[in-house]
Amino acid sequence: MYVQQPVSVPSVIVFILLAFLPSYWLPIVSHRPSSFVQWVLYFVVIIPSLIIPVLSLNMPFMLILLFSITLLTGFFIISRTHVLPIIKIPIPKIGPKAFFSVFLIIYMFFTFNLIRQFGFNINWVSILDVYDVRESYVEKLAEDSGYGVRWLMYIFNPFLIAIGYLQKKRRWMLYLGFLGELMIYSTTGFKTALFIGLLIIFVLFFLDRFKSINQFPKFIAGGLVLMLVGVFIIDYLFFHNTIFLNDIFSSFTFRRNIVTPGYLSGQYFNYFWENPKIYMAGNKIISSVFGISNPYTERTAYIIGDYAFGRPGMAANANIWADAYSNFGFFGILIYSFILFIYLLVYDSLSAKIDKRLSVAILIGPIVFFSNSALLTALLGHGAIWALIIIYFYQYTARITYNVETNS
Repeated sequence: MYVQQPVSVPSVIVFILLAFLPSYWLPIVSHRPSSFVQWVLYFVVIIPSLIIPVLSLNMPFMLILLFSITLLTGFFIISRTHVLPIIKIPIPKIGPKAFFSVFLIIYMFFTFNLIRQFGFNINWVSILDVYDVRESYVEKLAEDSGYGVRWLMYIFNPFLIAIGYLQKKRRWMLYLGFLGELMIYSTTGFKTALFIGLLIIFVLFFLDRFKSINQFPKFIAGGLVLMLVGVFIIDYLFFHNTIFLNDIFSSFTFRRNIVTPGYLSGQYFNYFWENPKIYMAGNKIISSVFGISNPYTERTAYIIGDYAFGRPGMAANANIWADAYSNFGFFGILIYSFILFIYLLVYDSLSAKIDKRLSVAILIGPIVFFSNSALLTALLGHGAIWALIIIYFYQYTARITYNVETNS
């Protein structure tokens, strides 16, 4: 349950105006996939994180303003990718047969590990039962990190889906990718696995209709508005004040993906303003190498879950900037932003000469965890680094495929 604090109208207006500022420096027309990430993060993280904290925190106005200005500065840093030239990176000459053979070997390795540990599960799980399935999955996971499952869900299956959609000769990859996501959903109860493939197809379909990848910033803005209007209408007509599915569509979209990131940004800021920072002590490898002691006995997400919602054991994962503040305060927001800026610039450079629809589709997974997890977890645990690796080795294959298809 979210808590609203008394706030003056002028205060709210100040933060609404701050939320409009990035729209003046973000590119309206762009051919770089990083702009896609920036526009999505702007709508689902930055705007909520600038407006909702002032409505939900009982903190001095100037303190919340300082947090907001620092957040805006960090976002400005990552949005500078479109003004810099791409980096020239040597391309490994790996043909289609070699690339897809190695890719599928790695893909099957992770898939067989999933089946070996949890069994072969291909069955429909009701939305009402996903938390029971998820609890069973966590129990079976034990000490395993579950990285392979997340790499499959966010990177490998989406890549197969995008390739299968874009290349008719490899349509079977589309079906394999969806089958893989269904297996993950049946095993883990992660709703992301259920929707990410459909979201990729939705994005690719409308990018085709635009006939120009340069227009995708307008597509994001218009598509998000239409989606929110649509889900509110559906909920009002069919699921308003129902017992089990009360406003389910708006809950999954507006509340879960827009309101919650903003609310949690404020809760992370509030808690770690008053309590000790973590300084990466939550990471076992970093804490052991540098001898950093953790002032807390629980993971950050569980601390905030109890603090914000009064539910011990609830993992309240937030976005990369909330995690940055919990580790290093205001300075951490700027440092994490610079790291994400480097990642996006490298991705732009690697994907400069491949189908931009594909490069955008592969970033859909990373966008999800940039807005819902710590940066280090996003890069390593969820697989954002895998996106760079795949694009790097796919470049030569993409050129050969493109030339063959255009000449045929």
